[in-house]
Amino acid sequence: MPNPITRETPFSLVYVSDALLLVEIHLETARVSYYDELANEQGLRLNLDLLEEKRVATVDKMVRYKSMVAAHYNKKVWGRQFLVGDLILRARQASAHGKPGKLESPWEGLYLVQRVVGPVTYELEPLEGRQVLGHGMHVI
Repeated sequence: MPNPITRETPFSLVYVSDALLLVEIHLETARVSYYDELANEQGLRLNLDLLEEKRVATVDKMVRYKSMVAAHYNKKVWGRQFLVGDLILRARQASAHGKPGKLESPWEGLYLVQRVVGPVTYELEPLEGRQVLGHGMHVI
C-alpha cells in the first residue's frame, strides 16, 4: 500500500520496481502476458538510473509535509513574554514534590519576575524570598 504522503510503496523505494503478486502470475494479467525479457531488463536498468531521483523526490515530499504539519501546529501556539515585576505561576517539577495528585494544582507558588535572562528564561523570586530560574514554557 503506497504511503499517502509520498505516494510510493516501501518496496518500490528499496527495489526500484513494484512487486508482482503470485495471483497476477496465475491469472494471466496484461502485465504477465505482455512480458518481454529484453524490454524488462532495459526498464530495470533505467529504473536503477532514476532511483536516486525518486528517493530525493520522496524526501522532498516528506519535508514539505512535515513543514506543513509544523506550520499548522505553530498557528495554535501563543508565545508569552513577561516583564520585570510580573507575578506568575510555575509548572510543578516532578522531582520537587513528587507528581501532583489528581485534585492538586499542576502549578506551584506565586513568583515575581526579577530579571529577564533570555528570550524565554527568567529569574524568579518566590514571595517567600528564595530565587529560582524559570523557563517561559513552564510559567503562566
